[in-house]
Amino acid sequence: WKITKNLTSALFLGLLVCLPFPKGKALAVPLLGQQLFIGVATDLTYYFTLSISDLFLVVLLYLSFRNGFLRKKAHAGIPFAMLILLLFFLITTVSALISVRPDVALLSSVQIFKLFCLFVLPALIDFTEDRFLLPVISTIVLFEGLWGIFQVFNHGYLGRFIESPIGISSYGKLAWEDPNLLRVSGTFSDPDLLGAFLYMHILLFAAIFFLRPRLFFKHTYLYIGAMIVGFLSILFTANR
Repeated sequence: WKITKNLTSALFLGLLVCLPFPKGKALAVPLLGQQLFIGVATDLTYYFTLSISDLFLVVLLYLSFRNGFLRKKAHAGIPFAMLILLLFFLITTVSALISVRPDVALLSSVQIFKLFCLFVLPALIDFTEDRFLLPVISTIVLFEGLWGIFQVFNHGYLGRFIESPIGISSYGKLAWEDPNLLRVSGTFSDPDLLGAFLYMHILLFAAIFFLRPRLFFKHTYLYIGAMIVGFLSILFTANR
C-alpha cells in the first residue's frame, strides 16, 4: 500500500502473491457409500479448502460491491463487470441447488466462483497499477522456482508452514517410472500444479519479450531470472 497508494490495488496484488500458497483449512465432506481404489480402498471425500488468498478476495469483493451500490445511489449505474459477476453467481447457485448432492455442488460452485472472480476483479476494482503487475508476478515465479530447487537439495520438503505435503510423507512425490526420482512441488500440493504454474508464466514472459520488448527490458534481470529458475524447477517437477 505504501508503494501503490491505493487500497484495492494493494489488496489485488496481495491476492496474486498469496494464490500459490494453497495451505489452509479444509472442510471435509464424505461421499457416503463410495470408495476410491488407488492400490488400497480409500473413502471418497470432497475437500473445500479455505486459504489466506480467500481473505484478500472477500475484502476485495466487499469493497467492490460497496462502491458499486454507492454508484447506483448516485445514479451512475452498476458496473458491467459486477452484473456479470452476479449473473455467474446466480447460475452456479441454481445449478447447485438442483444437483443430486447440493452440499458438494454448492461448495464446488463457490470454488468456481472464486476462480471466475480473478478474471472480473481487475475491471471491477478499476485496477490501474499495471506497472506493478508483471514485477509482482515474476517475483512469485522466481520464489516458487527457487523453492522447488531448494527442495531438490534438501531431498524433500523444507518443513515450512506454507508447504502443502501430500498425505503423511515428508519426502514429496516420487515418480511412478523411477521411485528414486523426487518430484518437487514448491508450495503447491502436487508437482503437476507447480509445473503448470511455471510453464504458463514462462510462456507469458516469452510473449512479452517478443510482443512488448520495451516492457520486458524495464525489468530485464528479474524476468530473465524468473524464466531460467522457473525452467530449471519445471525439470525437477518431472512434469510431462
